[in-house]
Amino acid sequence: MTRYIFIFILLFFPIINIAAQQDAGAKAPAQTTTNDNNNNSYYADPFSDFTELESQDEEEEQEAMERFYSYGRLFHIAFFGEVASATGSMANIYHRGFLMGGRISYFLDWDIAITFNIGVGTLPVSFPNSDTVTRGAYPLFTGSALLFNLGFGIKYYFNFQDISRAIAYINPAFQTGMELSIINDSMDTYNAPSGVPDISHRSVAPGLYAGMSLEMPIFRKRIYLGASFIYHISFFSDTNKKILPTDQYHRNLDYSGNYMTYGGQLIWNM
Repeated sequence: MTRYIFIFILLFFPIINIAAQQDAGAKAPAQTTTNDNNNNSYYADPFSDFTELESQDEEEEQEAMERFYSYGRLFHIAFFGEVASATGSMANIYHRGFLMGGRISYFLDWDIAITFNIGVGTLPVSFPNSDTVTRGAYPLFTGSALLFNLGFGIKYYFNFQDISRAIAYINPAFQTGMELSIINDSMDTYNAPSGVPDISHRSVAPGLYAGMSLEMPIFRKRIYLGASFIYHISFFSDTNKKILPTDQYHRNLDYSGNYMTYGGQLIWNM
């Protein structure tokens, strides 16, 4: 009996072994294909989604850029005429005058721009004679002053489109920056009594400015008509070095103070 079992194993073992190998070989490619498909889906899906999002971002950026160039502000050239009025102790020496100039605005976004402005004008000068002897004949000393300022700053437009279209239509804006101011006065000496020293002088001072403006479109948003009010904090010297302690005609003159400008402007939206 043992002999027959041994012969049966010798005859049928190779056949069973071949069938098992064939069965294993048939199952192996299916498993490899599944792994490949899983790997492909794992690596391909995230990159395809990222590409789609990237293309959408590029389209949105391009659309926003086209809207900005079509409807946004890009470059403004403004010409202004304003009243200049001194404040503080300066108001006792320099009186209300006229200032004119120009301003350039370059927009960084829809609502904010960097500005560069230059202005020049004249202010009347008059103050009382301090000498009690000659005051009756010459009660006032008069002259004129040249006012010059050069400024650099930023301008921000408030967005009232969602609140009130009427307010948004006049484009309210806030502006602030730094500037350099120069006052060069010239006193009239031909009508002064003899012996009166000429105290004409020039004062140069850095300063800051801040103010508000309104701009209303009058020609297809290419031309704007506006108004502005700006307060200038300038650090002028409070003394005139030409006034000596022995000068009896120009006593107690205080040149310290600031000035403000307000008026209209014509703006070209390029």
